[in-house]
Parts: sequence; C-alpha cells; structure tokens
Amino acid sequence: MGTDKPRYYRTDKAGRKAFWAPGKFAEEYGLPKSQPLGDAGPEAQAAAIIWTARLDQARRAKRAGEAPRPSRYREKTIGAFFEAYQRTESWAQMEPRTREDYHRAWPIIEKRFADMPIRALTPDDSEKFHVDIHPAYPPNPKRDPKGKLKLSWGQAHRTLKVWRALLNAMVKYDVRTSAPVGKVANPQPSGRKAVWLHDEVMKLAETACWGGHLGMAIAIRLAWDAMLSPVDVWALPLSGWAYSPGASEVNTARAKTAAPVLVAVEDETAELIEAYLRRLDLKEAIDDDRPLIRQANGRPFPDKDRFGKIFRLVREAAFPGDTRQFLDLRRSALTEAQMGGATKDDIGVAAANRIAEDERLASTYLRAASKRVLSARREGRAPMAAKFAE
Repeated sequence: MGTDKPRYYRTDKAGRKAFWAPGKFAEEYGLPKSQPLGDAGPEAQAAAIIWTARLDQARRAKRAGEAPRPSRYREKTIGAFFEAYQRTESWAQMEPRTREDYHRAWPIIEKRFADMPIRALTPDDSEKFHVDIHPAYPPNPKRDPKGKLKLSWGQAHRTLKVWRALLNAMVKYDVRTSAPVGKVANPQPSGRKAVWLHDEVMKLAETACWGGHLGMAIAIRLAWDAMLSPVDVWALPLSGWAYSPGASEVNTARAKTAAPVLVAVEDETAELIEAYLRRLDLKEAIDDDRPLIRQANGRPFPDKDRFGKIFRLVREAAFPGDTRQFLDLRRSALTEAQMGGATKDDIGVAAANRIAEDERLASTYLRAASKRVLSARREGRAPMAAKFAE
C-alpha cells in the first residue's frame, strides 16, 4: 500500500479494516461521519476517493447556494426513512455483511413500500408481504394467483428478516410507536444436505485449473482442507496464509464471528498455493491484507456473486447439471471428519465455531486439534464415499 492515502481514509489499530471518516461535519451535507469500507487495501482506498468526491461535490453545491440533492422519496415515507437510516451511526457500525443484506433486500421492499407513508403501514400490509413473497405460503388467489411474486426460500427469508429489522428501527428512532410485523411467520430454509466427496472435490479443483481459473482451484482446495465458508475463502488475506514444509496452515479469523481460525492443510494444497503465489508475484507479500484468491485476470474477486458465478462455471464443466454449491464443501468436510472418528471438541476447534468461547486457548492446542481432524478426515474418506457415492 502506498504512503499517499486518500483524504479521510483511516484504518483500525491492526491496519486490517478501513473506514472513510471525515467526522461529524459531513452530516451537514447528508453524508455519514464514518463509513466502513471493508478490508484495508486498494479497493477500500478507491471507495474512499469516491466518498470524498461526493462530499466535495456537496460542499461546492452548498457554497454556490444550490439546494441540497432532493431525496428519491417523499418525506415521511418508508423510502425516506431507509435513506436517513443509512446516515446513522448505527448503520455505520454494522458489519459489511449485514449492510449487504439490507442492500440485497431493499429493491424488493422498495417496490412494495418505498412510497408508503410510515404512519399508514399496518400489520395487515406486512402480513400480506410475508405471504406474497415467501414460498412457504400458497399464492393468494386474488393478489397473485400464479405466484409470480414468490422468491426462493433463502431470498424470502433474508428479505423478510431485513424488513422486520427495518420496522424495529422505526420504533427505535421514534417514527413509530410499534413495529407492525403482524402474526405471519418467516420460516427459515431447511438445512442443506448435499454432500461433496473427496474425489469430486479434487475433480472440481482440477477442472478449475484446466479452465484457467487457478484462483478458484486454490479456493476449492482451501475450503475443503481448512473447512472454510465461501466468504472466508474468497476474502482470505495474504497474511492469513502461513507456509512451512509439512506444517502449512490457514491463520485468520472468520468473517461472520471473528472467531480465530488456525487450520492445517494438506501438503499438496500448500505446494499449489506457493506455486500460485509465485505465479502472481505475491510470494513476498505474505504480510499483506490484500486477498489471496484472485480471478483469472489477477484481480481480487469484487464480491461473492462473481465468486459464485465462476464456481458454477467450473461445476458445470466438471459435473454437468449438478446443483451442489460451494458452501456445501465445508459441511462435507466436517462430515468426513466425523466419519473418521474426530471428536466433537476437535471439530469445534478446527472449524472455529466454539473457539470464541475461550480466546485464551493456546495456539499449540489449536494446531494439535487441527492436525487430529486432518488425520481423522483421511480415515473417514473411504467410509464417506461408501455411504454417499451413487
């Protein structure tokens, strides 16, 4: 990272997370006093430049006596509240993943409620919204007889979860006295059960390599060996990779929970990653917070949608018509460990889903648990293939 940083660009004490932070005066121009930018690095700096340009434009307009940019929505509507909500300190302190959920849900909410006065919203309006978009409920014969408004289970659950959070925010900011959620439930999607087998994962990685998607090949191997979620893979910083012959490991933190991750990987995966870093001329940047996983053009994946698109291309080439997802790799790896006899405690530590209970656990214990799980997975490979292979 260069020394010439954009104005108002800040990082946390660890230098890992970036913020655009002009201070309270920015609120005079309708902009937040602090805006999280995600992982520190060139992309965050580019975002800071855009935010600064917006502020400069607003300041010039005010000096010229121009009226402030009008809201897209009428006053006291749900759309106007959502605009204002994004300028609050509460919004600024949200995790980037949470804000992303709001932005993905808002286009659906906007079509239905953006121009509705906040005070006019009733529980019945909310209940109809639940029934119309959630596939758990049959289409309403009058409003939507063919079910064209229905979303997928996951999309509907996320949208309604955001909708309910927005209603509760209206109460907290005193624009309503109660949240008109109604009595209709928002059922969660059933847990996924699809399983990848070891040989299939190796075929996926090999197909990605032959197709020129070396970053995806590395991502698949890392997700499988280190039992990482999709976002923990594609956003893994270079500093999260530690190479040592016979003892290489991923050393980072989970994006969702910030729980520490210290997981051993297979020697073959480690050698592939080292070759990959040399190819990209990143071998000397292991302390960098830039993402390790890159697209075919050498640039980081901009978001999980692009990452998912490339994975689907690889999957179709390797297994035409298959619908299993990248996120199924983690659960499959955990299943393999269980079938190999790994204890629940070791799996919990290696998967970083219990380690947050005691941050003082020694790194030697983390490494030992991870090694035991990796060994158990080798033992579980054959029984898992016998049970799940067609």
